[in-house]
Amino acid sequence: MKAKSVLFCSLLAAAAASAHAESGFYVLGAVGQSRFDYNLDSEDLKGTEDGVTIAEATGKQDKSDTGFKLQVGYQINDNFAIEGGYVDLGEYSLKGSLAGDVNGDDFEGVYKAKAKSTAINLDGVFILPLGSDWSLFAKVGVVRAETKQSLSLYVAGEGGSDSSKKTRTTGHYGLGGAYNLTKDVSVRLEWERFNQLGSDDLMGKANVDLFSLGIAYHL
Repeated sequence: MKAKSVLFCSLLAAAAASAHAESGFYVLGAVGQSRFDYNLDSEDLKGTEDGVTIAEATGKQDKSDTGFKLQVGYQINDNFAIEGGYVDLGEYSLKGSLAGDVNGDDFEGVYKAKAKSTAINLDGVFILPLGSDWSLFAKVGVVRAETKQSLSLYVAGEGGSDSSKKTRTTGHYGLGGAYNLTKDVSVRLEWERFNQLGSDDLMGKANVDLFSLGIAYHL
């Protein structure tokens, strides 16, 4: 009976320890700055086609915006985790003015091009612990990204626009570091690259970088 009692108590202790052990799951929220590498130039608008001549064009690009992400992960061991979720990469814009003539009649106008990208990602995260509180990590995976592009032109109070929406599955990778504030909470600083988002229909494809600072909570 005594041996059975010891075994029973040992099993209870193991079950209790297992119930209070960390699950391996974590949630992550991060915000930062995105940067699109579209290489559009107002000079490219100059030229003549179908009786329309654009002689002057000026413009200003805004390649950066605020981006954020919400992720769920599972840390399998000290060196590897899987995570995925939703990423909003913000918006790129190019806007300016142009002037020329249509069949000999002069005109002046304004134009705007913009692109917005969001994505769902799934990554493998390779972790290198540096002592008890610090770690470095690299990630690689795939994203399913949706990019909406639009072009608009207004001349003498009248205008027109064109738009496209493209969803692509493409590569995703990044580097970062983490610091454990407590046993359950850590701070993450990272850089990520989203490859060739968009389409060639209107504005072409662009790589997008996201630099972010986040908080992870281990469940």
